[in-house]
Amino acid sequence: ARGLDYRVAGTVTNADVEAPMFVSAAGALADLRLTDRDVILVRGDVQTGTPFAGNYLTNAGFDLGGSTVYFTRGYVMVPVTVGGRSYLFVNSHLETRLNGDDPLGIFYQFAQAAELAGTVDFANATYFGNLPVILVGDLNSDPYDTPVTVPGGGPTLYPPYQVFAGAGYTDTWTLRKGRRDS
Repeated sequence: ARGLDYRVAGTVTNADVEAPMFVSAAGALADLRLTDRDVILVRGDVQTGTPFAGNYLTNAGFDLGGSTVYFTRGYVMVPVTVGGRSYLFVNSHLETRLNGDDPLGIFYQFAQAAELAGTVDFANATYFGNLPVILVGDLNSDPYDTPVTVPGGGPTLYPPYQVFAGAGYTDTWTLRKGRRDS
C-alpha cells in the first residue's frame, strides 16, 4: 500500500493443522485450518542467496479429540548482502515455555534452541562460508531465565538465551540499551 519494495527471501512451513469446528449452537460444522510459517522478507535492493530451512525434531503436541496434534516449529536462514557486506540472516520462533510452573516446561525450548545453534553452525560452515550470523525471531527467552535440572538426577536444561550466549551469540539489545533492571 505504501509502494515499498519487499520480497520473500526464504520461508518454512511449520504447523499445518486441519480439523472440523462447530460454527453454531445447532451443531453446524466447518473446516478449520491453521498454517504457520516463518518468513524472511528483504528489501528489493538486498542481494540474497539460496535459503536453507527446516523443522525442529522436537515439537510440542496437544490432544485434539483423542489424537495428538503437533505444533511444529522451524527456522529459515538466507545469505544476504547489504551495503557490500554479507551475512547469514536467521529467523525462528521457538516454542513457548509450556507449563511455566513445571520445571520441564523448558524442555521444548532447550531442545529447539540447541538444534538451531548446531544447525546454523553446520549450515554456515558447510554452505555459506562462515558468514557473520544475525539471529532474529521470537525466541521466548530473556537474560534472566534460569536453567532447570531435571528431577531425579537428570540433565540441566538451559533456556534459549543461555544456549545462544553459550554458542557465541551477542545480544545487541543489551549492548545498545543495557540490561534491564531485575
